[in-house]
Amino acid sequence: MRESTMIIAENEKNPPRVCVLDASTYVGFCLVKKLLIRGYNVHAAVTTNGEKEIVKKIGGLERTENGRLTMFTVDVLDYHSILEALRLCCGLFCCLDSPDKYDVSFLNYFNMIIHS
Repeated sequence: MRESTMIIAENEKNPPRVCVLDASTYVGFCLVKKLLIRGYNVHAAVTTNGEKEIVKKIGGLERTENGRLTMFTVDVLDYHSILEALRLCCGLFCCLDSPDKYDVSFLNYFNMIIHS
């Protein structure tokens, strides 16, 4: 069996796990759906002030995806809540809606989290 075929077969057994932060935005929710279609396991990190309708849709999707989708409620200013959502993930898609809502110190703090 060729190496590329073996890698594909291994990924089908253990698909990569990625995190979408903030999945409670329109872009984040669309990304969650696309990643699930492509076979990824997804950690959907929703913020406490996220779009309520999208959070409900993610909850419904979580019940139908047989363990491939897990929803986490995170506070973007709480390091530990973000780490919990990132646990076991090999990738992060950051869909925070508006950096204007956060000051520069927050963005530096978030950058520190990503690189640790």
